[in-house]
Amino acid sequence: MLKVSAVTSPGEIDFRPGDVLLLTVKSQDTDAALRDLHNVEKDIPIFCLQNGVRNEETAAGISKGFMASLCVSRQSLSPMGR
Repeated sequence: MLKVSAVTSPGEIDFRPGDVLLLTVKSQDTDAALRDLHNVEKDIPIFCLQNGVRNEETAAGISKGFMASLCVSRQSLSPMGR
């Protein structure tokens, strides 16, 4: 089992070589979260795991460590083709 710590501010993180950031905030909080992070750590790889649009543009504009964005589509299927 991998223990993962959660924090409420980037200043609470003890960054180490090889760390990456999984960004999971709501879209309206992306800019502020990344700016707070940039004040503490400028070169960490960032992976946006959000369901909004334009989060990756925000991340790429603030951090040169932006790596990837995950987009997930969901389709509801009715039972038995109904």
